[in-house]
Amino acid sequence: LVSQAAAAGSPFTIPYGGAAQLQLARDAARAFIGASLAGHDGAAVHNLPGRRVSIEEIVDTIGADSIGFDDVRLPFPEEADSASFTAAFTGFAETPLPEGVAATIDRFRALLAEGLVQPPQQGA
Repeated sequence: LVSQAAAAGSPFTIPYGGAAQLQLARDAARAFIGASLAGHDGAAVHNLPGRRVSIEEIVDTIGADSIGFDDVRLPFPEEADSASFTAAFTGFAETPLPEGVAATIDRFRALLAEGLVQPPQQGA
């Protein structure tokens, strides 16, 4: 919702702070497709790669004065070890945060212009 609000120029407050490990949806899709095509035998469990990023950094990267966050930490780990994925699937590259944020907001702007989504309501 935060990217949708930023695209619409609507005020939005992320109801938490702290940090989180993020994956761009297209990066997660590439990881799953790459793993399915890798030809490995047997079953393995891996955490997806992602960069630990503070919610403050996300808000700063969005760069919209209408976007804020509450400094409330969630009771979850802020990152997970993805070394086994990286070792098994060499060459996987994550999208840098600024590029991912810009692409996401641009996509929401297009969807808003086409009338396919509406600006989010805070708390919705």
